[in-house]
Amino acid sequence: NYGDMLVIGATSEPLNLIPLLATDEASKAVTALVYNGLVKQDRMLNAVGDLAESWEISEDGTSITFHLKENIAWHDGVPFTAEDVIFTHTLAVSSGSPIPYDADELRKVTAISAPDAYTVLVEYEVVSAAAVASWSIPILPKHLLETVSVTKSTLQKAPIGTGPYIFDNWIFGENITLHANQDYFDKRSGIARIEFRFFPSQEEAYTALMAEEVDMLSVSAQEYDSYEGDYIKYRYAAPAFTYIGYN
Repeated sequence: NYGDMLVIGATSEPLNLIPLLATDEASKAVTALVYNGLVKQDRMLNAVGDLAESWEISEDGTSITFHLKENIAWHDGVPFTAEDVIFTHTLAVSSGSPIPYDADELRKVTAISAPDAYTVLVEYEVVSAAAVASWSIPILPKHLLETVSVTKSTLQKAPIGTGPYIFDNWIFGENITLHANQDYFDKRSGIARIEFRFFPSQEEAYTALMAEEVDMLSVSAQEYDSYEGDYIKYRYAAPAFTYIGYN
């Protein structure tokens, strides 16, 4: 059934809602619902199509031809095309770019072109095992960013993507709300609205969870066993690492 609202508790607020400008987890949690890459990972961590319907790799492994899904629109109604893909790549690898995104794999591209509006040809000098996976990079709307500096764009606080959720509002220090994209090209979520609600501390977020003011709260592995209460606990493996950096 379609409907209802999911409230997610969080102790940190996003820094920037243009996904290539921020690497913090709070920003990623929101932008992952608003934007898409050409590919994404399935449950077995295999690359599968997202904005790309399919792709072919040349016999020598040095070029990839992506075939994009048609009839996809940005949340403002403008059609998504291959030009958005080329623009995003150019922005990510341009010299002096403010983007902290790890673009090393994208910099291996020697040429990128659009034979037509729904085909992208990417060429490499050498074979790279990570080439296809690197195109999980969130694709940005060319028509909204080509005439303005990315660091001054209103998309930093009000994103416009192609994803399953559309940005509604950001009340700083309180919450960010999204609503389901009724015209989403993939399987539509059954949850009508999502709210990220911000708390000053983990303790206050946990109190809100126990009071049923929020529906979900992420905690660290160290905190997992210390929290008890009448709710369902899930433990899962994440594609991340923790480290100690010595001064």
